[in-house]
Amino acid sequence: MIGFLKKLFGCGCQNADFPKRTPNMDDVEALKTFVEFICRRLVDFPNKVSVNVREDERVVALQITCEKTDVGKIVGKNGKTIAAIRALVSGAGGRLGRKALVEVLD
Repeated sequence: MIGFLKKLFGCGCQNADFPKRTPNMDDVEALKTFVEFICRRLVDFPNKVSVNVREDERVVALQITCEKTDVGKIVGKNGKTIAAIRALVSGAGGRLGRKALVEVLD
């Protein structure tokens, strides 16, 4: 996972809790794990967070589901938190040659 982030953003994460990328993990799975990691750190019920992936030829859509009370924490004030997550995922998707979208489902 850290190698994936270094490849995408040119830096690494020193957090020991950060999930490691396994050798058989593809780029989309690593992106899903990254979004799941971020969202679980933001909410009160981290075990209820799940990220589903819908893939197309050129588009990857990551759908975040969580407790209704935690949706506001992922969206953030005026949508700034989800905008930051979308910016990171969009940048990573661009480096993979695909459009990456993030949706928060209720």
